[in-house]
Parts: sequence; structure tokens; C-alpha cells
Amino acid sequence: MAKKHGGSPGKLSYGERKKLPDRDFAIPSERRYPIENVAHGRNALARVAAYGTDREQEEVRRAVHDRYPSIDSDRDGPDGAGSNRRAR
Repeated sequence: MAKKHGGSPGKLSYGERKKLPDRDFAIPSERRYPIENVAHGRNALARVAAYGTDREQEEVRRAVHDRYPSIDSDRDGPDGAGSNRRAR
């Protein structure tokens, strides 16, 4: 039996990802960076900061923050990438 994906963080299976509507991706035209819940929104910010182009970073940040305004880019780091480093 396949695990149903809910609000908990975790890796999406191929089938779960395929079932997501385009609107659940930060870059819907390419179906990249799923943001169907807050955990995946935070993950999208981290992944795009590490591997995305400047254009992708801008697009993903905008999509995540539009959908989840509670994700504070100051808390997530200066680049909005989910940095966990604390100021000293």
C-alpha cells in the first residue's frame, strides 16, 4: 500500500509527484520545485539556492512567499534559502 502524502515532510514518490497539479510547483511550466506544503516550500528555497539560476531563485522565492507568507525570508537567511546559521 502506498503511503499517502499529507502535510508531513518527506520525499514525494513518482506517482505522488505526477498527481500534483501544476499550481503546486514553484515553476509550473517545468513542474520543478514542488511546494504543495510548507515543508516542501522550505525545501524548494534551499534547493534552488544551491542549484538554481538567478532567474529560478527569484521565481521560486516569489512563488513560495506568495503561497506561504509565514515563511520569513529574514529567518530563512539573507538569500531566503533556509539558512539555519545564527548571527553571532
